[in-house]
Amino acid sequence: EIDAETLKSWVIDLSPSGALLRVRNNREPPLVQKLDIDLGPARMQLLARTVWCHDGMMGIRFIGLSDVDRLDIAEQIDRLSA
Repeated sequence: EIDAETLKSWVIDLSPSGALLRVRNNREPPLVQKLDIDLGPARMQLLARTVWCHDGMMGIRFIGLSDVDRLDIAEQIDRLSA
């Protein structure tokens, strides 16, 4: 078992396949992490793989999402950008 550590981050860019996050510290992120993303009225818990991390920014790719989950993310993005 690995101890969980909360890392506060801000979503800079979001797509149904991943996200660009701004992170507060520059520690080495875990390869796979659980994310809680607040999309207004919707809150999702997702698994993500760290693709890169540099200068307070982190690129992640969502893993294990169904097509329905990806569609839900796309619909929330559309709603928030309207």
